[in-house]
Amino acid sequence: MAQEPRPADGVAAWLHPALAERLERAGLPTLDALVGRINAGGARWWVQVPGVGERKAARILEWLHANEGVLGVRVGLHAAQPRARLSPAMLAAVVPAATGLVPYEKFVLPAALDGSAGCFRAPRDSCRLPAADDHAAIGAWLAAKGTQAAAGRLSATQRSYRKEAERLLLWAVLEHGKAMSSLSVEDAHAYRAFLAAPPPAWCGPRHHQRWSPSWRPLEGALTPAALRQALIILRSLFAFLVAHGYALANPFADVALPPDRPSPLGVHRMLSFAQWDHVEALLRRHADTQPGRRLRRAMRWLYATGLRLAEVTSLRCGDLTQVRTRCGEGAVADHWVLSVAGRGARRRQVPLPTELVDELGDELARHGLERRVDAPCNHAIPVLARFDARLRPLAWSASGLYQAIKAFLARAAERLDGAEAQQLRKASTHWLRHSHGAHALRGREGQPPVALEVVQNNLGHALAGTTSMYLRALEAAEHAPVAKT
Repeated sequence: MAQEPRPADGVAAWLHPALAERLERAGLPTLDALVGRINAGGARWWVQVPGVGERKAARILEWLHANEGVLGVRVGLHAAQPRARLSPAMLAAVVPAATGLVPYEKFVLPAALDGSAGCFRAPRDSCRLPAADDHAAIGAWLAAKGTQAAAGRLSATQRSYRKEAERLLLWAVLEHGKAMSSLSVEDAHAYRAFLAAPPPAWCGPRHHQRWSPSWRPLEGALTPAALRQALIILRSLFAFLVAHGYALANPFADVALPPDRPSPLGVHRMLSFAQWDHVEALLRRHADTQPGRRLRRAMRWLYATGLRLAEVTSLRCGDLTQVRTRCGEGAVADHWVLSVAGRGARRRQVPLPTELVDELGDELARHGLERRVDAPCNHAIPVLARFDARLRPLAWSASGLYQAIKAFLARAAERLDGAEAQQLRKASTHWLRHSHGAHALRGREGQPPVALEVVQNNLGHALAGTTSMYLRALEAAEHAPVAKT
């Protein structure tokens, strides 16, 4: 008897046995799970499935498309094209707006819990916000936190604040059954406990982007420091709503904050000299492909400059300038500086090693562009551009860079043992920033220490005392085992 495929069928019932085995090992035992992974990951879903490459992935897609009518589940159109070619509208359509566990911009408030009749709403005639419900009130608060970045994107501050307001709004409606503007002090305490132990359904890996069906508002229980920051931000949200006549009281005003235990900056979040040497050695041997060279360039720039993730991904070639200075006895020397837009829209000039600029020039020339990095025709090209012959060079997203560096550091950890491997697996982009600060201040053989004020400028610290903490952090890090390269 002929049988049509069904979502609950095992992949082994319909796909080649060897291919099915690889999918099962990757946690994809059924056709439904397979389609879910493809829709969540997009065109490159297969990179997380060992033994499945682009060709095998294409054959799987062909079979799924051919059988989607009888299967009853559908692979989205976004999975057929590289992420760089997808328009914002196409990505937004992957997950529809709903009253469910979706991002703030897609969350639909049920009429009974939209806050228009919240228990602690202030009189309407005293409200100075253009907001009829809690969703719009959050939007007004985010707008007041600073101007949007290029192309309508939120600033880093706005994204941080949106994350906390989003979590609270989702919890209030979906878990607690209340409008956000009806939350009492007791509810605020209940939310604090929720953040310390969220249910698994609310948690997912950080790398899932907001368009993905696999996006979740939390990664897991918040650390005391993250919990403290979340509560402070929510105090700020309700203080804003009270000050502008939207709410009557601030339920988070009296919620106890976890104790603030400051430690030397980045004490457990930096690489030792030996660990960086191990990473640099692997970068030199990394694949000589466009993505491989871009990753190598990104990690070297982060370590050499101490820039934040958002700062390095927003750099354009037009931000580089060659400066000529006079040395002793009439000699001149050329060097490069970056004009970096930091927090609060403050710009600072950060020196950059010439060899990194030359490496960027080589990449531009490889793709038919002017080798001279600061040539007028290159001004708009991102430093970490993704080149495609059919498209203009596109910037590497902050989340994409974060994921790529995490993956590389995880592979680097496989060559180490014990505590060294464990530490490297935890490392991320921000560790390179901390490593720059500590290593530059300490200096090493052939590299004299950099003046405190120079490192302070590189990192964009307002206070020299913040920068000097890196010295104590490196002293603590040096007690860790030495990496084997």
